[in-house]
Amino acid sequence: MSNQFYEYVTKKINGHFLVNTPKPGDKYYLQLEEESHVQYLKDYLEKEAKDQVKAFEYKLNGVTEYETITIDYGTSELIIATQSEGIQPDFFVKLRNLVSEQEEEGINRSLLVIYHGQLDSIDGGGANLQKEGMPLNPQKILEELKHELKQMSENKGALVEVINFHLKEIEEEFNSFKGVSFFDFEEILSLMQKTELSKKDFLKLRFFHDQELDSFIQTSSKKEIRERLRENRDLYEFVQESHFNETTEAQLPKKFNEQGVNKLKHDHWNELTLQEVIKLKAEKNKKVFELEEVTNVNDHSSVAVWDRPHKTTKTGKRIRYIAIFNPSQEKEISLKFKYLIEGKGVRKSLEQSQVKVEYCNPLLEVTSNVRTNNLYLTLTSNQVQNTAQCTVKYKVKNENTLYSELNIMIFPFSSEVLKDYAGTYEVKRLKENDTEYLTLGNKEGELRLGDGSHEPIFQEQSLVKVSEEPNVTYHFDQDLFEEDQFMQLVVGESQPISIKLSVDASKPHPIPNIRLYKEKREKRASIVLSTDGKLILKNQIYYPQNEYKDFLDYEMEWVNQSMQTAVLSAGVLSPIDLEFGAYYELREAYNLFLNYFKIKKTVPMLAYWDDEYKRVALNYVQAYVKAIESIQEADRLFEVGHSILRLGVLFNQKEQIVYFTPFHPVNVAFQLELNDQLGEEEISESVLKRLRADALAPYLWFEGKAYKAESQSDLPEWMVYRAKEEVVVAEADRFLSEVVKEKLNQFVDHFTSLFNQKNQVTRAPLYLNVIEIRNDEMVLKGIVEWIFRQLKDSYEKNRDEVIPVEVRLYCDSGRYRSAFDQFAAKDFMDDDWEQFEYLYALIPKNFILSPQEVAEKIQSLINHYHIQNEHFNDFDYAHISFYKMSGEEQVITDKMEYIKSGNAMNGLYSTLAPTVKDGQFSMGFGLRGYAIEEEDLLLRCAKSFNELNVHMKDNGSSSFAHGVTALASITDARDGYKLQNIYESSHWVTLIEPTVDLGYFSSKQGNPDNELIIIHYNDQSSSYRYDAITVTKKTAQYQAVIKDYLNHEKPDLNTDESIKEIIQTFNVINGEWLLSMIQQGLSNETARNVHKSREKFSLLAAVKYSLAMFTTDDITWVPISLEEILRVAKAIGLNHANSPFTVKALGKSGSYSDDLLLIGMQETDGKLKMHFYPIEVKIGRNLSNVIDKARNQVVRTKSLFDFELGVGETETTFSQQYYRMFFAHLFLANAKKLFEGKLWSERERNYDFEQNRLSVIERLMKGEYEISNELTEYFNKGVVVSFRTEETTSSIERVDDDILLLNLPEQYGISGGSYSIEEIRQSIIDGKKDIPREEMLETYKTNKV
Repeated sequence: MSNQFYEYVTKKINGHFLVNTPKPGDKYYLQLEEESHVQYLKDYLEKEAKDQVKAFEYKLNGVTEYETITIDYGTSELIIATQSEGIQPDFFVKLRNLVSEQEEEGINRSLLVIYHGQLDSIDGGGANLQKEGMPLNPQKILEELKHELKQMSENKGALVEVINFHLKEIEEEFNSFKGVSFFDFEEILSLMQKTELSKKDFLKLRFFHDQELDSFIQTSSKKEIRERLRENRDLYEFVQESHFNETTEAQLPKKFNEQGVNKLKHDHWNELTLQEVIKLKAEKNKKVFELEEVTNVNDHSSVAVWDRPHKTTKTGKRIRYIAIFNPSQEKEISLKFKYLIEGKGVRKSLEQSQVKVEYCNPLLEVTSNVRTNNLYLTLTSNQVQNTAQCTVKYKVKNENTLYSELNIMIFPFSSEVLKDYAGTYEVKRLKENDTEYLTLGNKEGELRLGDGSHEPIFQEQSLVKVSEEPNVTYHFDQDLFEEDQFMQLVVGESQPISIKLSVDASKPHPIPNIRLYKEKREKRASIVLSTDGKLILKNQIYYPQNEYKDFLDYEMEWVNQSMQTAVLSAGVLSPIDLEFGAYYELREAYNLFLNYFKIKKTVPMLAYWDDEYKRVALNYVQAYVKAIESIQEADRLFEVGHSILRLGVLFNQKEQIVYFTPFHPVNVAFQLELNDQLGEEEISESVLKRLRADALAPYLWFEGKAYKAESQSDLPEWMVYRAKEEVVVAEADRFLSEVVKEKLNQFVDHFTSLFNQKNQVTRAPLYLNVIEIRNDEMVLKGIVEWIFRQLKDSYEKNRDEVIPVEVRLYCDSGRYRSAFDQFAAKDFMDDDWEQFEYLYALIPKNFILSPQEVAEKIQSLINHYHIQNEHFNDFDYAHISFYKMSGEEQVITDKMEYIKSGNAMNGLYSTLAPTVKDGQFSMGFGLRGYAIEEEDLLLRCAKSFNELNVHMKDNGSSSFAHGVTALASITDARDGYKLQNIYESSHWVTLIEPTVDLGYFSSKQGNPDNELIIIHYNDQSSSYRYDAITVTKKTAQYQAVIKDYLNHEKPDLNTDESIKEIIQTFNVINGEWLLSMIQQGLSNETARNVHKSREKFSLLAAVKYSLAMFTTDDITWVPISLEEILRVAKAIGLNHANSPFTVKALGKSGSYSDDLLLIGMQETDGKLKMHFYPIEVKIGRNLSNVIDKARNQVVRTKSLFDFELGVGETETTFSQQYYRMFFAHLFLANAKKLFEGKLWSERERNYDFEQNRLSVIERLMKGEYEISNELTEYFNKGVVVSFRTEETTSSIERVDDDILLLNLPEQYGISGGSYSIEEIRQSIIDGKKDIPREEMLETYKTNKV
């Protein structure tokens, strides 16, 4: 700390007491951050007031016990009592009492205690020198510094502006100056002694060095200066955060070009100047002028229009090749070109004067017209049997980069002739002689026309004549043709067309299957399969993925042979005829469905769902449903039932895999529903991957064996079934490695000190127990990837910081074949990467170590041991134990009405919801809580399939019964003894695919001593089931954190009951809040950490006060952490780039509330309504600027939710419906946590929806509710809860129709989490709290009526 700062502080203290002289008995205190500060401040104070200083001694029995000084201010002598070695807190209490009572050494004296750490007994008995009206009050210092800044010389312009910016930032960042020490102004006071800013000063304040700031200030407004400083700070913190989070490779490209990324990813990034950094920013041109689509506007025309860009780059898309096929040889063709025009300063409509016909064939006449953003061209041909070209250009006025070039060519024949070249053609012209020609890209020396299916013809002439419907391939010797020589193609009676074959005309792009699935719907076009196996969609060529190729071949073979079912063996499909008996209508409907693809020469994987496709699909699904619904109870179907079950099924005998092809009725029904609901709306791939049919037909009995549907999205129009034992492993594979990496990262982040050993060459290992996970390949993968990330970072930073891992593998039967054994024994120097290809793929090509060296290094960092533990009574200590909750799984049958439904959105979003009964954990297609209506064709189809599936368990010999389903039943795996032993030996325990839910850990059965804390949980599908739950029984440190906090803030509440209540509330609302407090470390009680802990506790208090204030008899409110929304949004695919529910949108922008969302469910007069109101919570001084910011956050967040959920709109988009379903799931999941956690036991029936309010769940999942804003008169746009420092009374006000402001004393925020909701509610009703009862929502509604 600088001398100038001590001088400043002591002058402030002495000056204050010279004016406001202390009276006998007055007491003051000042808490500092470090012990050394205490003595320094006393010394400087003695120096500052040297003329008034006297010696002071406290004697006991004639012996001096304590010596210090007093400062004589006339009215009294101020004792300067400082905490020093050997002095106990009790002494200060005694000294305080002597001064208070004016006895002995305290007579005619006042007291100032200066201390560090905690002295609770002192805090309560004096005035804090930082409180309002005192010399070190931060707000007072701030105002004085602002005043001094105005007095500073003008030649310190840059210095003044930076200090002023920093002052405002402190005010906004902390929101409260009670929780901020006056030491936070030290840097500013130091700067005020300077005449100019150094480079070091810029870096201290988190700026890049701005060499031009002084000159910029001379010619710029205050607003422009602030914007420049803000941009500098944002850039600095963006780069700093990417380094801190170790995400430079992913984050830096978002703002910087390639050169910028290379320079800023190194450790010395902050040595760059602002001018250098700005030059490295990626250029962003917000002005857009793009051709969106080309359409033929001729009514009843047979004209086909192709459009493809020159390249897929932004510049390449400005040049277009338009091919017009005119088989009926119409004389006049009218086209519409629709443009997307965006950007500030860009005219949003086209201008006729900017249209230019650069070239036109003499046989062609072109006229143009513009309307808004559309260009209309009419092409009139004098000789329709000839090809003809024209080139039309449009350039936006005064914009050199905004233009469009349309190269158009008309052909007098069908597009079928050149269909293989839809993605490779180019319309070209030799400008020197206006020779018009067409470039076609394909294999060298080959020309394919039509299907190209006939025997190849070897051609030596340059002239090729074919009929109007050719199906032929010509082979040429390319060397026979000169480079500039054209081929001539004559189709039917048309004139010759000049053609040039080019191998490089187009470079196809590999594309994921899900992307093609998405784009064929959104672009309303079928995919064309070229004869050489490429895929063409809207004149763009793609490479199919390898797996896609096989299944595409299967579909083509299926259609060609009119298959009903088939067996796959050695890559060959063998069809099997089925017997339909009396169900001939189903057979006929299926044949019509199959004929659609024959006529269209396509297959489901390639076909766009046009109206005709939908018609034959609907007819087929209706026939299937009718057939099964018409089966009489007790009928026996035998072979006919077996045939219906196998319709559309492909069976791989060798691999024992059953495929439901796109011809299976369940898949057809699902795709029909999907296309009806989504239409052409653009939906992210992540959401599409969540729309699957596997939960509608989860189990299958086939050939006497039980199969389970595999969750997959690579083949979105297929379903895959494997033996149920294999699928358990496959399901875990989807997430287990990510869970392992996540837990390792979290643990090391939260307990860094465990792995940093002083004077040790190597770091302490991370100990893991892997229990009952016999297929542990994904556990190993997670560990290997985690270690490699460390290894990579350590080499980049030139420091050895890799944490080794020790793994103990527990199994009741002892040693088993483990992936850890295989990895340890692998000789990577042989360049054999089988089973470990993922590691090879991780290693960058330019990495300092070879892949083999990396593998060997990681091998040396992983030690593993097999341990047999038959009775599960002895586990070694582990930082984290991963435990697969075991239990015997059987596929059984039960009535659908008894099994919980996981359906939503008419079955388009479905999950397996667990039903727990008599120690059994069951999942299957159920209808408990979701009745099927007549129009719900997809769910009727799913119900029919499950009924037939159950009946065919014994090949149809048993009596048929409607309403019965197949389900997996898992015996109770909750071995309490086993779990307790695991808890005792582990710091954290991560349960993989638990057969329990979160409520189990809050119940007496799962948490009898209330010792468990839920750390985290992962769910990849819905609110019903968790893939992993992490808990801990090592609660001592968590309790210690709460005890420390309560001792610091509210000692009288530091009881076991209060601590249990607080931990339980954290468990229910957000367990990670408590974890983050440990990470901050209250042992290091900086002012900032204390304030952050207050914020977390104030959130708990806000939850309880909100529920107490707003709950009514007809509205059930559920508070949800915004962090919870982000987590679950990621799990169900709502974290894509354009989603509003991302960290960027809600968590870090500062523009939205990031605390709580209050969702209310109202049942009244048979109607269901949902209410959404954000809550922003503030604790501290909460000055007007803080409340204004909170108000703005709430208003913007409310507007965001209203817009994204389609509030008030008569028709909603699919995205809005999906968001609504997402929040309905969130509401029910968090209501369940409130119920099972007994957070409000007096109203637990309101929150137990599964047992008491099942009809509400049904209506929520069906979307049968209204999102209402009718409570806006009470809430306005949302709530700001302000726990204000030194506030002694409560008040409630509505601010400018924007927010409901709850002004509550700060102590309510500190202690609120310790009380039950009912205690708080009853104290308001009884008038024990000063919160006006009439402001409770229930009273408000009653008075309004």
